[in-house]
Amino acid sequence: MTITHNEFAARLDARPNAPRIVAWTDRSATIEWPNLDAAVANARAGTAYMQAGGPREAWETYIENHKGDRKWNGGVTDADAWDRIVSKPPADLTARVRECMDALDAVPLPLDEAPRRRTMRNLDEGDTLDAVRMVEDFNLDRAWSERRRHNRPRPFLRILLNSGLNCNLDAKALAWRGACAMAIARRAEDAGADVEVLAAVNWQAIATDTGRDLVMAWPLKARGAFADRDTLTAYCCHFAAFRWFAWVLAAQNMQGMQVCRSWGRQGRVEQVTQHLGADVVVDYDVITRERAVERLRKVAELVEARR
Repeated sequence: MTITHNEFAARLDARPNAPRIVAWTDRSATIEWPNLDAAVANARAGTAYMQAGGPREAWETYIENHKGDRKWNGGVTDADAWDRIVSKPPADLTARVRECMDALDAVPLPLDEAPRRRTMRNLDEGDTLDAVRMVEDFNLDRAWSERRRHNRPRPFLRILLNSGLNCNLDAKALAWRGACAMAIARRAEDAGADVEVLAAVNWQAIATDTGRDLVMAWPLKARGAFADRDTLTAYCCHFAAFRWFAWVLAAQNMQGMQVCRSWGRQGRVEQVTQHLGADVVVDYDVITRERAVERLRKVAELVEARR
């Protein structure tokens, strides 16, 4: 029997650190965690909340089949192994991401040249006397000018990063996608924007009984919060961010659903941006320098238009 929205919501609510349903359509179910800590706690529960059969069986089979396969997900099979990667990403991964970030940091953007100070004129006091104004108007009350800091309003940007992986994506391509999201966040914040980074996966054809795709999202960086480089590197650019973290979240939260034996396939997240309120999408196809630069420049235009 096909699970309903209310049944799915009740099963989620019955467990701690569960996500909330943000959209339920004929095509997909979209769930989101309030913060990264809640998603991590949910993942750390391991198989504790997985139902026997269905998602749990599919999860345990995949973990067993890929145990020790470092090329598949870096050898991560439990929460402790993933925590070690988050606290100190592998040196080769860090080097790849740094190379991509350096290339993106070298791209000139119009928002880098935004003036931070402006000359205010026609003042009754200041640090410079406008002689022309004084002679023409004979008015000292409006003959002064002063350089003042220009406090522009901080535009808010919610960046949505597609964390999904299919079998044909290599480590370098994944590094470009993750580095693009990290570069957007850093350079937009340097330009005065308030930035939030949200990771998401769009699991297509995963639930054989509902006919719905499963979209999951979790925050990586809250607005106004410090962006930890190691955390972002792991969650944006490591294979286990999907092939352990996202997989265990899916298996935990597909309560009452039958999982396809192949675990479906990963699709674009652009189609669900309206459900997640995203302004910028770093999607599945941003896997080269050219695509990353293109996305970075579009974001610069967006920031400039909003401030």
